[in-house]
Amino acid sequence: MTAIDRNMVLQLVLQAAAHHPNRPAMIIDGVAHSYEWLMHRSGAIAARLATLAQPGDRCAVLGRRSALSYTAFLGALGAGQIYVPLSPHDPDTRQADKLTQSDVKSLLLDASCLPLAGPILERMANPPIVLAPDSTPADIHAANLPGHVAVLTSADFPAVGDLATVACTRSGEDAAYLLFTSGSTGKPKGVVVSLAAVHNYVVAMRELLQGVPEDRFSQGFDPAFDLGIHDMLVCWASAAALIPLPEFKLRYLDEVRDRQITVWFSIPSSIALAEKTGQLKPGSMPSLRQSLFCGEALMAHDARCWRRAASNSRVLNLYGPTEATIAVSLFDATDSQDPAPVVPIGVPFGGTQFHLLDPDGEELAAGKEGELAIAGPQLAIGYWRDPLLTERRFPTIRDRAGAPLRVYRTGDRASRDVDTFRFLGRLDNEVKIHGYRINPLEVEAALSKAADPALAIVVTRVPGKLSPIDLVGFVGRSERTSEEILKRCREILPNYMWPSQIFRVDDFARLANGKIDRQTLRRQAGEL
Repeated sequence: MTAIDRNMVLQLVLQAAAHHPNRPAMIIDGVAHSYEWLMHRSGAIAARLATLAQPGDRCAVLGRRSALSYTAFLGALGAGQIYVPLSPHDPDTRQADKLTQSDVKSLLLDASCLPLAGPILERMANPPIVLAPDSTPADIHAANLPGHVAVLTSADFPAVGDLATVACTRSGEDAAYLLFTSGSTGKPKGVVVSLAAVHNYVVAMRELLQGVPEDRFSQGFDPAFDLGIHDMLVCWASAAALIPLPEFKLRYLDEVRDRQITVWFSIPSSIALAEKTGQLKPGSMPSLRQSLFCGEALMAHDARCWRRAASNSRVLNLYGPTEATIAVSLFDATDSQDPAPVVPIGVPFGGTQFHLLDPDGEELAAGKEGELAIAGPQLAIGYWRDPLLTERRFPTIRDRAGAPLRVYRTGDRASRDVDTFRFLGRLDNEVKIHGYRINPLEVEAALSKAADPALAIVVTRVPGKLSPIDLVGFVGRSERTSEEILKRCREILPNYMWPSQIFRVDDFARLANGKIDRQTLRRQAGEL
């Protein structure tokens, strides 16, 4: 067995740490933590996890942009367990549902999230063991966790050599992480991604970015967003320093200048906010050499604005669904003369192939528009404990040569211009808001429940430049007020899925066939 087979994703980080033990792996609130420290801290977590559960069991992490959150991720990988990141911004019901669905054995908490854990664990019949490596028994007592929950604190973590000494053997086909995305059934659906798929992505992206130890990578994505996994692994595989950004800071680009960030990664809609608030002055971000955007369509105007502010940087548009491991194609928009208002999604990388399909799943001839299907080494294993959905979304088709090919049917409409692909919108009613993929049917299910119950319809609206798209809810014949319904919605859904407004209606406009006229509702939402 070669070194790379031992734990292929972790090996990338271990190699970087071995060559650069004294370089900073992360700089948090002005405090630098070296790669040697990262190996020791994550090794202690991995060693403890290995005594509580088996390789392949699920390990959840609930934390903010803290040292514990980052070391817990590596600790879970080192123990051979499947990483399940949770967002501190999700409501209790959604957190408990994710933990229950994934049958999590261990839940790692950073100190800032201790107060959030109690209400989540109270909703669970079989709560996981809680690990709080940065907390004392007094901290646990103050957090008022349920009495039947087993808790390990700082004194319960062993002193071990480093992560390299405790990391267990895993094959590339084993799962690396489990992420939940919006589902049409009213519950989030889990996507299981293999170590081999993650390894392929990190190696390909490291080569594309030409990362070096002197680089400083931004980290601004929510922990439950797979783009945050890019932040950690691509940075550490390059032996560079991870720079977490402050949450909820309006003038967030000040961090680029103050911390001399060289590699930036965010969703495209953040550019419009930065421009609106006067943060994109020409030449104002000279330290940047790579600027990546993913999760939404990148507008050409926004790409040009960013380029003027980061005149030394490439501007790269990435595309990829969670089911294909973070990103699978790239378009260099640095000096693009492409006339389209939306930047293309570009060319597949890392051995990925794109195919355009007709509604029957047959590959289309060149020049035709169709559903984008993805093939290659980065496809997910499938959906967590949902073989029927996995079979439907990851079918085996025949390529144009007649050979069998496993693909992921994205539901995205696309076209091909020579070797460059363009995103043309969704085939279904899913939308992306601030980079999160949302199925309005899930929001409708929550809205109906909050109205106790009532028929609920959710439509999209384009209210203005700061928020390129939002959700508007219409509720029929409910005794609850719009304010009461919205409040109850916020107890069920994460904040990126909240409707911005809710309107009560006596009757819905309907089509001749009796179906609700969603187009009329969209028009009404735009006029409100």
